[in-house]
Amino acid sequence: WQTSLKLGAVRMTEHFIESDPPEPMEICALRAYADRRLRPFTARSAGARPSLMIATSGTFRSLASMAYARRTGEALRQLHGCTLGRRDLALVRAVLCGQTAEQRERMSGLSPRRAGVIVAGALLAEALMDGFGQRVVRISDWALREGVILEFIALSRAARNSTSPRLDGDGRGPSVISTMSRKRAVRPRGSNRGSKTAR
Repeated sequence: WQTSLKLGAVRMTEHFIESDPPEPMEICALRAYADRRLRPFTARSAGARPSLMIATSGTFRSLASMAYARRTGEALRQLHGCTLGRRDLALVRAVLCGQTAEQRERMSGLSPRRAGVIVAGALLAEALMDGFGQRVVRISDWALREGVILEFIALSRAARNSTSPRLDGDGRGPSVISTMSRKRAVRPRGSNRGSKTAR
């Protein structure tokens, strides 16, 4: 299964963080809200006992970079495939929550443009890791854009193979084609076949 929740760092900052540095009540309110929104999905996954969490967002990448810089005193050279431990995340979050946005801008591993929303991002990261019972998260440089490209390639190959399922067989075909069209990509040959939505 898959789902999408409106729990982005910018949205949560706008809803909960008014002080600089953030007040303890604001921090608690944001974390409680995140836990409440995630609970139906973390409960659903409990029986599956997931063994690997992969994070693709800029927030997680920033947190991993900051944790590494804090632990080693050096910049992280290879972000893709690195890991972020729950304990390291907690240490970084504690530092972030005690600093102003101006102070956070000077933190090693953090882009200044994320200084205003990284506190909310760290709290959300903790909520995700705790909710899904993960002590470590693996960081990936690849995200939605790369996934759409790979899906588009797969659809293109399927369109050339008469024995393959229809492009809209699971509902993703029209969405992928639409996304790639907005990127000025070429529509896969045969993508109109059997699908009014894709036209």
